[in-house]
Amino acid sequence: MNKIKVYDIKKLIESSSFDSGKYSTYGLDNKLAIIEGTKGVFILDQDGCGTLHKSLNDEMEIQLRKIREDNCFNVMPDSIVKCSIKEVISDATCEEIEIKDFVRKFGSRLESNFKTALKTLNEIGLDAKNYYDGGR
Repeated sequence: MNKIKVYDIKKLIESSSFDSGKYSTYGLDNKLAIIEGTKGVFILDQDGCGTLHKSLNDEMEIQLRKIREDNCFNVMPDSIVKCSIKEVISDATCEEIEIKDFVRKFGSRLESNFKTALKTLNEIGLDAKNYYDGGR
């Protein structure tokens, strides 16, 4: 089975320096898969939700929350960072794993998300059968 590239977004953000303090990711998993096909790019989280993009040069948004010393956290993001997908690929640490080990798929909503993600692989010009054969 082909593997997908998964990038550690949390580690990237927490190791970056911002003028107004330290930040962590908000509203997304700590890791995102960035899958490039011949017809586009698919950014996928561990719940099987994702976004389609035309190319690695497209911009993506990462919501941030400020790391506070009082151990409290905000209900809404403090900031949004916009960067190209290519920047995330070049700056974040990456591991290659099988899609079945990355996307959670227990429960009907997550199983449905997983099936949609596999269809999206086909939409970006990849063959989903090369990434998942139906077994857990």
